[in-house]
Amino acid sequence: MLIFVAHDRVFLDRVATHTLFLGEAKPIWRPGSFSQFLVWREEMEKQWERQAAAIDNKIKQHSVFIDRFRYKASKARQAQSKLKTVDKLNKEISALRGDRPDVRGRTLDFSLPEPERSDKTVCAAADLAYAWPGRDPLWPALTFQLFRGQKVALVGHNGAGKTTLLKLIVGANKPTDGRIVLGTGVKIGYFSQHQTEILNTEAMVMAEMRRMAGPKATHLECCSTLGLFLLGEDYWERRVSELSGGEKSRLVLAGLFSARANFLILDEPTNHLDLESREALVRALAEFTGTILMVAHDRYLLREAAGEVWSVGADGITVYDEGYAAYEAAQMAEASACRVEDGEASAPVQKVSRQEDKERKRRVAEQRNALYRDIKPKREAFEKLEAELEALLTKQSEVEAVMAAPETYAQRELFSKLSKEYSELSRESEDLLARMSIMEEEIADLEARRAALLEDA
Repeated sequence: MLIFVAHDRVFLDRVATHTLFLGEAKPIWRPGSFSQFLVWREEMEKQWERQAAAIDNKIKQHSVFIDRFRYKASKARQAQSKLKTVDKLNKEISALRGDRPDVRGRTLDFSLPEPERSDKTVCAAADLAYAWPGRDPLWPALTFQLFRGQKVALVGHNGAGKTTLLKLIVGANKPTDGRIVLGTGVKIGYFSQHQTEILNTEAMVMAEMRRMAGPKATHLECCSTLGLFLLGEDYWERRVSELSGGEKSRLVLAGLFSARANFLILDEPTNHLDLESREALVRALAEFTGTILMVAHDRYLLREAAGEVWSVGADGITVYDEGYAAYEAAQMAEASACRVEDGEASAPVQKVSRQEDKERKRRVAEQRNALYRDIKPKREAFEKLEAELEALLTKQSEVEAVMAAPETYAQRELFSKLSKEYSELSRESEDLLARMSIMEEEIADLEARRAALLEDA
């Protein structure tokens, strides 16, 4: 068994076969990838909400009777009995929430404000060069343009000068040669992976928020923004230096939010953030209508929020305008070509005869057909489980409707029986979801192998 901790969702989905989630009231152990865990958790949340709604409906119905008859002598005893029932139902809801595997605290959830429109050309560089004292230039002279609405990720090996290029654009470094011009109406928002480059660590959180928000921001706006980024009143009079890495990152993001920039320059923006905060930031950046230039190692961020990838290196800039998937494919093809070259250097190339090629294709076809024979029954079994799950959920809804009916309350034995049936249905549906998640993973693996054989045909 291999146990690991990671914030990279792509890595978690590719490698993990089980998920141990420690971010809630109690640990949760589930089979399947992290994305499958999130799907299960969302489904379970809906189930618990339905149960809580049914109990809450009962409480409301009893409360109507209590409010109407509690002071009427002929009905006082019944009203008192219903008061006890309501108290019992409130305890049921508390117990239900206590038993839930997902008792969520507040999580980061925001959208970046609609930015003001800038010139079509947001940033232009001509013959741009930079060299550290006594060293050769990082890259050949760069000439490029960044247009309004483009979302570009800079990639390259460590030391390729990605962060340096960002600093040249924001003016933190001066070019050795060439120049950079920003378009009219361009307002930059900069996120540095080194938080001390942006934050005054000796200042109080509220004072720093006011500085980043600018003189036009009101106190109420600063308070609201800090709250939006999970930095409530308890944080306002703390020194920035006392914050954790994630809290400092959220403070920088709060500053970007308040600045209402239309050109975001981001250097490793998901560093220090927990997984849910990372996903909230990725969603916000994907929906942002302004311009983005970013450096990141977070593949989930690169896939979801970058429309283009610019690879920076000794050859200058290579553009992959179909996004990170195209860049990954090019990297894999290059690695494969290198392996072939290494093989050619160590051994003579042998020509494959027509008969040998025919035999190879026959073997590939047999393997492909064998995989299909494995996939077909698994698909059929998965469809049966889907039908079973749908039937269970329908039955749950029917039981829930009966439990919510006023005439059911007076029949204690019936209500108790229905409650047990509902709990059993919930447990069965949860088990079905777990089995379906495992089977779905197996089918996806077989289909991927079959697709690879189709390419090899």
